[in-house]
Amino acid sequence: MDFLKRQLSVNIGQTRLTCHEPLGPKTSLKIGGNALFFAEPDSESSLIQLLQNACKLPVFTLGRGSNLLVPDEGFAGLVISMNVPWLQTASVENDVIVVGAGLRLKELCGFATKNGIGGYTFMDGIPGSVGGALRMNAGAMGAAIGEKVLSVEALDRQDNKHVLDARQLHFEYRACRTLDDKIVLRARMAVLRESRETLEAQRAQFLEKRKQSQPVGASAGSTFKNPPGDYAGRLIEQAGLKGTCVGGAEVSQKHANFILNQNRASSRDVVSLVKHIKKTIVSTSNIALEPEILFLGHSWKDVL
Repeated sequence: MDFLKRQLSVNIGQTRLTCHEPLGPKTSLKIGGNALFFAEPDSESSLIQLLQNACKLPVFTLGRGSNLLVPDEGFAGLVISMNVPWLQTASVENDVIVVGAGLRLKELCGFATKNGIGGYTFMDGIPGSVGGALRMNAGAMGAAIGEKVLSVEALDRQDNKHVLDARQLHFEYRACRTLDDKIVLRARMAVLRESRETLEAQRAQFLEKRKQSQPVGASAGSTFKNPPGDYAGRLIEQAGLKGTCVGGAEVSQKHANFILNQNRASSRDVVSLVKHIKKTIVSTSNIALEPEILFLGHSWKDVL
């Protein structure tokens, strides 16, 4: 352990590096064990150096932790936080928004609104940051972040930098396979001018809609992707699963596609509930729902 920490610490400046860092509190679901190592890089060069120092150690980059289930046993590798100041930036350059991967979507929405730039109001209630949102093509209210992207700057595990334009990114519904094995640094996004008053009204409308339809509490957001032509929440509600509990995990009474951590739920509770929902919907609707949330260190195909 000490040897690994010394190896990771080489030439990383003022980067904060800790051992056995609790991950649960850093996620919106508030579940999970510790990271073997946890780093908050102080610069891009320190981030690149961390990747070099990590060698064969598993690496995961963590944003807001809003679409993530951390296993109870934690993560036996290096977790790199993207919630660092140098990645939480936004500017308009040559009529293009340049945004860092660590910026919250809510802050990107606010920045765009303040500058009279339309097309970002749907992001206001999505509890994530730009990097994670790009990797899963996050969306709401009939829009998705991939629609706004001009290009993305990212690193691979060999610390090579790539600049990928929209045509190379191949955004899909709640996925961007091109970015699965990459670390997003920043993105260039489209500008469409609209009045600030119009945008403020849209934000208020979307936030009210979210307030009326989505639960308050510890959750990872939508648990399952919507199947073609239908809604996961509708299928789960139709199957009578609202309020179903496994341990401390519960299917929300307000929106059936949300699983809430109601009483110190474990990751095992959540996985068991996901399995139960998936099995039930296959039985009642002959549809195999696909999880939307990421299970750190695991593939849902191997778990379900």
